[in-house]
Amino acid sequence: MKTFKSTLILLGLGVALLAYILLFEKGPKKDDSEKKDKIFTTFVADDVQEIRVEYPSNTLPAHKPPLTLKKDDKGIWQITQPVQLQADETLVRQALTNIGQLNPEDTLSAPGNLSEYGLVNPYAKLSFISKGKNPDVLVIGDKTINGNDFYCLNPSLKSVFLIQPYMAEGFMKVPNEIRDHTLIKTDQVAAEKVEIDYQGKSLLLAKDDKNNWSLEKPVREKADSNKLRDFLNSINTQRIDDFVEDHPSNLAAYGLSSPRASIEIWPSDHTGPKTLLLGRQKLKTASYFAKMKDQPAVFLVAGFFDTTLNFKLNDFRDKSVMGFDATQVKLLSVTHNKQVYAYQKDAKGQWTSPGRLQAPTEASAIISGLAQTTIADFVDSKVQTGVENPSYTAEVTLNDGTIRKFQFGRREKEQVYLASDKGKEVYLVSASTLSLLESYFNVLLTPLPVTTPQK
Repeated sequence: MKTFKSTLILLGLGVALLAYILLFEKGPKKDDSEKKDKIFTTFVADDVQEIRVEYPSNTLPAHKPPLTLKKDDKGIWQITQPVQLQADETLVRQALTNIGQLNPEDTLSAPGNLSEYGLVNPYAKLSFISKGKNPDVLVIGDKTINGNDFYCLNPSLKSVFLIQPYMAEGFMKVPNEIRDHTLIKTDQVAAEKVEIDYQGKSLLLAKDDKNNWSLEKPVREKADSNKLRDFLNSINTQRIDDFVEDHPSNLAAYGLSSPRASIEIWPSDHTGPKTLLLGRQKLKTASYFAKMKDQPAVFLVAGFFDTTLNFKLNDFRDKSVMGFDATQVKLLSVTHNKQVYAYQKDAKGQWTSPGRLQAPTEASAIISGLAQTTIADFVDSKVQTGVENPSYTAEVTLNDGTIRKFQFGRREKEQVYLASDKGKEVYLVSASTLSLLESYFNVLLTPLPVTTPQK
C-alpha cells in the first residue's frame, strides 16, 4: 500500500512539473485565433525612415551598443550610430520585409508576469519610425526553454507572442555585420575599361563606341567578349567577407603598401575608376586582406580574387579571329603534296572544279569548316608545330578581294596546329576540317589537279 502511495505522489509531481513547463513555455492560455494576425497591422517597410535598436538589459556584453539607421536624402540606408557607415541595402530591406510580414508562432492571451519572459528588462527593443504615425515597437525578451523562439511584445497590444529567431535577429547586429559588404558593382555593360595587375603582369582591356572589347596591353587585338563578360560577372557577385580595420596606421602589415594584385574598373558613367587592392593572405585561412584604393578600410575577401586576378593572357584573346562569312567566298583552292585543287563559284552560285564530280559538296563543306574555325589555344613559339611544311593549305577569296589562308601543320590527338595569313601566330584548333580534307584528297581517290582559275 505504501508503495502505491509513493507511485501516486511521483506521478502527481510529474504532472505538476509538466504543467509548469507548458505554462512557462507557452503561457497560461494560447489563443489560436490570433495566430495568423500580423504583429504590426499598419507597418509598411518602404515607409520606414529610421530604425533604432536598443539593448536595455544590463546583462548584455559591452560590444552591443545602440544601433541607429536612417535613410539619407537619396533613400539609401546609412548607419548613424554608433559609427557612420553605409548600410547593406539588401540586408536592411529584407529585414524590414520580414518585420512587416511578422506573424507570431503562438500568442499568449494571458501572459501574467512579463518578467517571466524577459520583457521587463528586455534583451532588445526595436523601433521603426515612419512619417505621420507612431513608431512600431518590438520588444524582445528571453528565448524559450528549447531555444526555438523569442518571447516578444508589441507595447500597443496586451499579449505576449513567440517569433522565430531569424525574424528578430535581422537588426540585432554589430555595425560590421550590417554595413555594406559590396565590392565593385560592375558588369560588361557598365564598364568601359578594365585593368588587372598581378605581381608584375598587366592586362588592359577597353571598349570602343560600338561596345566592342579589345586588348590594349600587353598586346593590341580583339578581345574575347564572352570571357570578359564571365570575368566581370564573377567579380560582381563577390562580397566582403569581414572588416578588419577602418583606419589602419600600417598598411604594410596587411601586404597593402605594395599590393600583390589589383583590379581597376572604369564605369561607363565616367564617375571615376574603382580600384581593388589585394594584399597578403591571412595566416591559416584562405582569405586575403584587401581595400579599395580610395577608401581607408581594410577587409577580407575570398581567395577567389588571387586565383582570378592571376590571369592568363590567352584566356582573354579572341578565339574567333580565323572566322569569316562563308556566303561571301567566291574562290577556294586546296594545296596538298604541291598539287593545287581549285574550286570556283559560277553565275548560278554553284561550285565547280574540273575533274571533281563532287565539287559542290566538297567546296561547301570545306568552306563551312574553315569559316567556323575556333581557336582552342594559342601556341608557344618554341613548340614544333609543323606549319612551316603544311600538310594542307586552304585559301579562300572573298567577294571584296580579301584572301584568307589556312596552313595545317602537325596533328595533336584531336587537334591540329594551324597558321594563318593574318600574322605569325600559330593556333591549336579542332582537327575536324583537316580530317575532311584528308577524306577528299586521299591520293588514291583524287584525280589529277587542275590549274587554278583566274581571280
